[in-house]
Amino acid sequence: MKDVTLLALALASFASPRLLVSQEAASTGARAELRLDIRPFDTAELGVGLAVPTTMYMRVGALVTGGAVRDGDTTRATGRIEGFLRIPFDPLFERRWAPYVTAGGALTCTAERRCQPFIVLRLGVEGPRVATNWSPAVEAGVGGGLRVAVVLRRANGPGR
Repeated sequence: MKDVTLLALALASFASPRLLVSQEAASTGARAELRLDIRPFDTAELGVGLAVPTTMYMRVGALVTGGAVRDGDTTRATGRIEGFLRIPFDPLFERRWAPYVTAGGALTCTAERRCQPFIVLRLGVEGPRVATNWSPAVEAGVGGGLRVAVVLRRANGPGR
């Protein structure tokens, strides 16, 4: 009798896949971000990026920044492209402010076409959505030196 009951439950779960799918996280699509990165005392960059959720707890993304770097008495243009993985620790907005960690690689180039690759590691905290459906965040990390950033991320769906 017990085996028949288990078999009936298994068949019922196959007959109603919507019940099982409802337990998965809803895909939120790609999220745009705008950012201001500052390397204290010598660099400021504005950037845009895009991150796509691959799982509930991982985002894969890329960003492009451009700005200025000060070297002694001279200032020159600089730019950076970056690929990253972001892991939010509260993907379902259970808390008002939530930490996350980002890791990846970047290529920074100056106007003289000197380019350097870097490993990027950042810790951040993302805040609540504002009326325009954007979430503020602040970050600090390393990648060619100490960097701090102020970020605005577009909210697409129920998660971070």
